[in-house]
Amino acid sequence: MSALGVRRKRPRARLPKLRSSTGLALFFAAAMVVTLLSLYALMSSGVSGGFVAVVPLSVAFLSFVMTSMAIDRLMNPIRQMTDKLRLMGDGDYDAKIFIDSAEDELREYARAFNGMSARVSEHIEKQRRFVSDASHELTTPLAVIAGHADMLRRWGRDDPALLSAGLDAIHSEAVSMGALVDDLLFFARADDGRLQYSVETVDLSALIAGCADERAALSPDFDISLDIEPRVLVSADRAALQRALRAILDNAVKYSADRKSVSISLKTVAGPGAPRAEAAISDSGVGIDERHLDRIFDRFYRVDDSRSKAGSGLGLAIAKEIVAAHGGAISVSSRLGEGTAFTILLDVATDVS
Repeated sequence: MSALGVRRKRPRARLPKLRSSTGLALFFAAAMVVTLLSLYALMSSGVSGGFVAVVPLSVAFLSFVMTSMAIDRLMNPIRQMTDKLRLMGDGDYDAKIFIDSAEDELREYARAFNGMSARVSEHIEKQRRFVSDASHELTTPLAVIAGHADMLRRWGRDDPALLSAGLDAIHSEAVSMGALVDDLLFFARADDGRLQYSVETVDLSALIAGCADERAALSPDFDISLDIEPRVLVSADRAALQRALRAILDNAVKYSADRKSVSISLKTVAGPGAPRAEAAISDSGVGIDERHLDRIFDRFYRVDDSRSKAGSGLGLAIAKEIVAAHGGAISVSSRLGEGTAFTILLDVATDVS
């Protein structure tokens, strides 16, 4: 009776819930030990009788069987993990562990293993694809160089014009191959975390204007218009950011052959925390089909049709890598037959002048 005159129910003793293989194994092992001790006590006390002896022995045997089953269930994920590790050692990186019981103690280990296996498989697949694409890209310039060298070996000695043309072609392909190798090394260092950036305060307005002047000198037939807000400062590696801008500008010029017009704008916009610099490079070219926009920044990705022109397909991927490394974002919008616009967002730095 409690102080308020209400009779309290005595809580019933409950056995713990045995939801896991370990709990079951311990329970049946304990039951087997208790049964064997009881049998020993009966035999020591001199009590005889077949039924008295058979019951404890039967319970002990049943406990042994159940314990073995529970332990086998407990060890199954470990055996799976061992087998899958052997498969991974043989090159099968898609190995997965499957656990029937959601309550098994090893489920977290299995999930971690499966996650690791998926990441390793993805990394290996990217590496294989990268090597395959790189090999394909290097095949063409090497074949061109070999072809011109063979031609010069046969007829170049007696034909000065042929010799000059062949040497020019070899030089051009060697320069292209050198640029491709440089791009490949960029991604190799980026993937290994060995890419170093020398960050400083950069006048993005001046940098964009310089890239535009450089492009105008290389493509005098293009109309490159500028709408640049003066002295927009960002914290960046000047050379790396210049490389990203050049890649996007080169892409704009490359695919605006019919309507030779490119516009570049730069302005400061409001950001979630601090102001951001928004640089946009727009062309009047063939445009990109919507189904390709999600992959336009992938390495070696080329859009089919008229955009599949000379180039390794690495420029935009490099631009994205550089912008992301600076805490920025890059996006693309496009309409077929009207043109494409690339937009870069970077945090504005404080003017220290």
